[in-house]
Amino acid sequence: MARDSCSCRKKNVRASIIPKSSPRATSFPPPRARIRRDWSTLHGRISRWRKRARWVQYKLKAVPKVIRVLVIAAAVLAVFSGMNLVYQVKS
Repeated sequence: MARDSCSCRKKNVRASIIPKSSPRATSFPPPRARIRRDWSTLHGRISRWRKRARWVQYKLKAVPKVIRVLVIAAAVLAVFSGMNLVYQVKS
C-alpha cells in the first residue's frame, strides 16, 4: 500500500497558500514624493526652542552674576572647541 493513499495522513495545506517568489518581490519600492511640511510644524519647533530658551534664562537669572558669567563662558568655549575639532578633522 502506498503512503499517499493513506487517508489518515494530513495533507500539506499551507504549501498551496504560500505564494511563489516573483521577480517583482525583490525589486526596490518606487521613490516617494517628499512630504511638504506645514508652517505649523515650523512654528511649533520655534515655539519649543523659545520655551527652552526662556527656561534657561529663568534658571540663569536665579544664580549669582559671577556663576552666570562662568556658565555662559563655559558654554561658548564648548561650542567653539567643538567647531574647531570638526574643522580640524575635516581638513
